[in-house]
Amino acid sequence: MKIEKGIPIQVFKRSLVSNTLKEMEVGDSVLIPKEDIFTRQRFHKVAARINIKVFSRTVKEGVRIWRVK
Repeated sequence: MKIEKGIPIQVFKRSLVSNTLKEMEVGDSVLIPKEDIFTRQRFHKVAARINIKVFSRTVKEGVRIWRVK
């Protein structure tokens, strides 16, 4: 087994999504690539957990999620 030093800890998607939602203002949006269905679902679940309302629509490039409250 090889010991490695100085490797940064990766941020879990939940933390990344939660931080993104908290930084967003009403009317802001993010674009999720088509192939990343997990992140789309995570945005909706995390938003509900932290009492933020979001709205999503499928667009040509993927899924756009807006913060509405």
